[in-house]
Amino acid sequence: STNAVAYGSNLAHFGRGTGPIYFQNLECTGSEPNLFSCPHNVLGYQNCHHHEDAGVHCG
Repeated sequence: STNAVAYGSNLAHFGRGTGPIYFQNLECTGSEPNLFSCPHNVLGYQNCHHHEDAGVHCG
């Protein structure tokens, strides 16, 4: 099993990303097999910016 740690409360924990933003308001519980399974806003529709990027460490 893979463990992951999310850094959502520390925005842009690993630095700001670049390019398109595909997900907004991800609400993962930790039981999902991938990010596409997490509840989120409609793909491609976003009103956020890269200073709000979330960070995840998979281990």
